[in-house]
Amino acid sequence: MNTEKKNRPWKGYFVLILLLIILSIIAFILTSIEGFVAGVIVIFIGFVLSFFRDDLKLILGLAGSARQPTPTVVEDKATLTRLRELEKEIVKRREKLQKAISKYEEKEKPEKKPKYARQVVEEATSLMARLDQARWEAARAGNENIAQHYVVLLKEIEATREAYIRLSREHAE
Repeated sequence: MNTEKKNRPWKGYFVLILLLIILSIIAFILTSIEGFVAGVIVIFIGFVLSFFRDDLKLILGLAGSARQPTPTVVEDKATLTRLRELEKEIVKRREKLQKAISKYEEKEKPEKKPKYARQVVEEATSLMARLDQARWEAARAGNENIAQHYVVLLKEIEATREAYIRLSREHAE
């Protein structure tokens, strides 16, 4: 169901008629040579022009340069829904990460700390995967600001993860 009104390119029709008139004049002039040769030359000129049809349209302003298809409303809604779902999951995973960090911080026994450090690393890794998915979905939807926000969060979580990997190794030694 295309409800858009078809655009009539009057400018294009005018140029087409002008090209046909020019080709007819060339054909008339060439008929004095030989009818068959003139016909072949005119057909060759038309053939060459057909190759440059898109370029002529661009020059005349009748066609946009490399128009990208606009996403349909359904795709936009699906992407936004997926982003919302990912955002909810990211919030839950961030809460789990904070709980794991607080468990690590409150434990006084050194033998329990490596276990909680590994748990922090696992939660951080899982959160990083979700953040990467969300960044990709935001970039796909064309929301560069949101994608940049996820990149910043990814860097923060990566730093936390690396710190707890280092702490985990220190406790293991």
